[in-house]
Amino acid sequence: MTELRRHFSPSFGRRPYVSHATIVGDLVFVCGMGPNDLDADVETQTEQTIMNIKTILEEVGSSLSKVAKVIVYLKDVSDYERMNNVYSKYFTDNPPARTCVQATSPLHYLGQRVEMDVIAVIDRGSQEKR
Repeated sequence: MTELRRHFSPSFGRRPYVSHATIVGDLVFVCGMGPNDLDADVETQTEQTIMNIKTILEEVGSSLSKVAKVIVYLKDVSDYERMNNVYSKYFTDNPPARTCVQATSPLHYLGQRVEMDVIAVIDRGSQEKR
């Protein structure tokens, strides 16, 4: 039977009822992450969101280069091009599969413009060391 391991990032503190990531075999599922600054523009929020995801991936032995799937949630689909300009700087040569949808969340009412969750591969060697 495959074991599920929950990861609570020391970088972000515990969130009620949510793991920052769940590890299943060689895959890591990162929860929906957003930016630190809810007053920033969508470009800054996209950058911060990707950096937050990067932090969690590195904590569990993965990286942005190992991301297989990204789901992007935008408060306003008219921000797509501006979000994509930042996103494309991080996922260049061999980009992951991606879905992008317009959605609402409780934080969107506070100014959050973007949220992302990812699925990535973990290096087996890194996982065994943890």
